Order: sequence, then C-alpha cells, then structure tokens
Amino acid sequence: MSRSKIKYYDLRKNWRKVKRHLDNPRVADTLVRDFNKFTYGHWRKRFTAGQVPFEFENCDWWLQHRGRHPQFWRYVKHGASHWLVNFALELAQLVEPDRKWRVITDKHSTVWDGEDTLFEFNFLAFGIPPKQCFELAYEHELKPGQHRKCGYPDHYTVEMKQLARDRALIGNIPASNDEAMMTQTAYRISDLPVGKTIAYQEIRGGRLTENFPPIIFKSVH
Repeated sequence: MSRSKIKYYDLRKNWRKVKRHLDNPRVADTLVRDFNKFTYGHWRKRFTAGQVPFEFENCDWWLQHRGRHPQFWRYVKHGASHWLVNFALELAQLVEPDRKWRVITDKHSTVWDGEDTLFEFNFLAFGIPPKQCFELAYEHELKPGQHRKCGYPDHYTVEMKQLARDRALIGNIPASNDEAMMTQTAYRISDLPVGKTIAYQEIRGGRLTENFPPIIFKSVH
C-alpha cells in the first residue's frame, strides 16, 4: 500500500449511515467505558450515557469554522484519541462490516482497514492529512476487532507541571513550579510554528493537549 493514497472514511458525507449505529449497545458502552476514564482521570468528572466527547472540548481548533458544525464533531475531543479509538473501531465494524478494521497506535491511535482507509474522527475534524495521521499511529497494529487497552490518565495538574518543563525544552524558557508561570507557559505554546506544534501535541501519547483552557494550539485546525 502506498501511504500517499491513504484516505479518511468520509464521516460527513456518510453520517446518516454512521449515525444509525451510535445507539448500538456495544458502541455506546465502549464510549462510556473508555472516555469516562479520560474525563475522570483528568478532572474527576464522570462521562455518562447520553453525553458526547465534544462537551469536554477545551481546545480552540473549531472556533474559526463558519456555518453549522458537522455532526461527527460531537464525537471529537482534541488529544483523546487513545480513549476514543475503541469506540471508533466498534462503529467502523458496524458501518462497513466487510472490512477488516483494526486499531493502530503509537503517539496517536486510529482505526485502519488494512488497506487504504482510516476511520478517524479527530484528525479529520482538525484538517490534518491522513498520511500524517497514519504515520503518527502506525507503530503497533492490533488484530482486527481487538480493543486497545487504556487506563486512567494523570490528573491535569500533573500534566501542567510537565507541560511547563517540555515548553522549556522546546522554547528554551526556564521551567517553573509556580502555577501562574505554568499557566502562562501553557498559553504560549500557541507561539510555536505549525510543524513544531503538531509534533509537540503528540509528545507522551497525545496526553499533554487535553488539560488546559482553550487557545492552546491555535495553529492546529
């Protein structure tokens, strides 16, 4: 397979076909099981049946979009790919059951049919090319239908401290344990150029991008 030919499954165009399976118990239960680990680990907030990941979005990738938001955005959460990939896998297997969908995972996690298509919510919404999505995920390939194990992420305060240290490494700014300085550092990540910003947000498995108020990564849309 030529990676240059890799493409996303068109969730916007095929949303009616996808939407009919969202209430399937296996799909809905997988979403609650995994994403609740994400929200509870970071903020001690529960994610329950009837909620959608976008309710917990705190990054500004969507602010410059004009017009109505695509419906699939409701299932997007910036930086939470590891906690959404099993949901996407279950959904893909119902939407296109003749394909051998499997999880590929590394710094990013996504669902691949083993040929030329990714069933991907986050990076499709952000406008990140499918080739880059594939390259950031293609380190470990699970068996078709196999779930990726995911635990509870660190509380956001732990990540704030690490973000300040990593910002110091990238931008040569002294790290600080002072909370005000760490918050300022988090906002200044948006000063990074596009390429470095995208690379940065994948550090530590995409876990550094979910813990702060909006307007962190202005260059990723």
